[in-house]
Amino acid sequence: MLTYTEWLNRLTIPTPEPKPFKDVAFPWQWSDAALLEDIVLYSTGDKQQSRYRHACFIRPRGYDKTSSIARLCLWTVYQKHTNLVKGYTCAVDEEQASLIAESAAEMLLLNDWLRKVVSIKRQKSLRIIGPGGVIRIMSSDDSSAWGKRLSLLIFDELTHWTTPKSKRFFTAMFSTLPKNPRAACIIISNAGHVGTWQHKLVDTISKDPSWYVCNQPGRLPSWVSEDMLAVAASGMDESEVRRVFYNEWQETASFNLSSLYLKCPTHSETIVGDAYTHYGIGADYGYADSLSAITVCHYENDTVVIDTCKAFRGLSPNQFEQEIINVSKSFPYHTIYIDQYQMLNTIERLSQQGVNVYPIKPTQDKNKQMIGTVISLMIDGKITFPVVTGVCENESLASEINSLSVDNNGKLIGKTKDRFMSLCYAVAALQSKGVPSPTPISIPKLMMKMKQARQENPYGVHREQVWQRAQH
Repeated sequence: MLTYTEWLNRLTIPTPEPKPFKDVAFPWQWSDAALLEDIVLYSTGDKQQSRYRHACFIRPRGYDKTSSIARLCLWTVYQKHTNLVKGYTCAVDEEQASLIAESAAEMLLLNDWLRKVVSIKRQKSLRIIGPGGVIRIMSSDDSSAWGKRLSLLIFDELTHWTTPKSKRFFTAMFSTLPKNPRAACIIISNAGHVGTWQHKLVDTISKDPSWYVCNQPGRLPSWVSEDMLAVAASGMDESEVRRVFYNEWQETASFNLSSLYLKCPTHSETIVGDAYTHYGIGADYGYADSLSAITVCHYENDTVVIDTCKAFRGLSPNQFEQEIINVSKSFPYHTIYIDQYQMLNTIERLSQQGVNVYPIKPTQDKNKQMIGTVISLMIDGKITFPVVTGVCENESLASEINSLSVDNNGKLIGKTKDRFMSLCYAVAALQSKGVPSPTPISIPKLMMKMKQARQENPYGVHREQVWQRAQH
């Protein structure tokens, strides 16, 4: 059996042009490999003891994280073990999962001896298959996380798992470890933000003797030169540079949206549209106690005009579907965007009825882009809000915006954000027909703009309150 070190000595990697790994690897990469070899061989029954059962590596960007996961997966299935490997490598979304698969595929193309025994196949999901077992590459979008029994579990870039769905996926997968007393877990990620569940997790496992945790700030020798780093960091704020490139956990900063909202123009609510204006409609269904929301907007001159924002509590999917139909009839020339994970059956039924409806896949990056677009419109004053709209149990769109914040990772924070997300979907639906749209603002620029807005409008009052006082 080839040890991991021996296997790496034979491997050619594509960084940036093909070279033997042994010619470009740094000492810390060999140390990591030796540690991972012990952990994996103990999990497969090939070794009877290992100092550590699990490992967590917190590394800066450019420190071989995704590629190292691909290499470990390839070596693990390359040769037979006492017990067949049943492994899962988990990424935040399909795009990140595909990067792992692509890295593995590149190495297979560069190494004939490896390609003869290891292959990558798609059977519902991506799988790396070899004599030693199978490792499935999953994303947190996958709905089948519960009930797994595994020998190896790998998490990639865990600090990017910021949605409730990705956290539930992590919990489902991580909680399977006790099913197999030899199961190994490996976490490889960038530093994140203090106070998040990822930060608490790293702090907890650092005190567990079964875990090896590397979580040191600073930089080691890397394939990323200082010149390349300087260019990459030029568009980032200082805290993100420290976090991403120097491996320092940062305090989460967030800014309330109410100051931006107060700067935007207003108009009277419209509940019936004309047949010649194209309307974007966004629908966000809320389960349990969450709100369900429908927002309608159109483009006028160079401004997005929000016509109406309806909110409902306690609707069944069928009832919400009927509300969507009612709105679509009131605004006949439209494009509707609906979260495909929430109401896929509704999307199919409405399409069959001739409604111009499309599924939108709200990945982390897609959400950030949509939120950034709406905030860019607010910053530039290119979006107008209807006064006192979307009332649901004395709540309104304005009251929701007043409670929302954006953190320094571009994530929307707030207990209730259903109306705002339906607005994001509506604007995206409007843009799908070629409507000019602003470039989503960068996070550093967003933070700077929001600081300025907060200084100009330090009072988090609702626009309705200002408007109502003006009437008396």
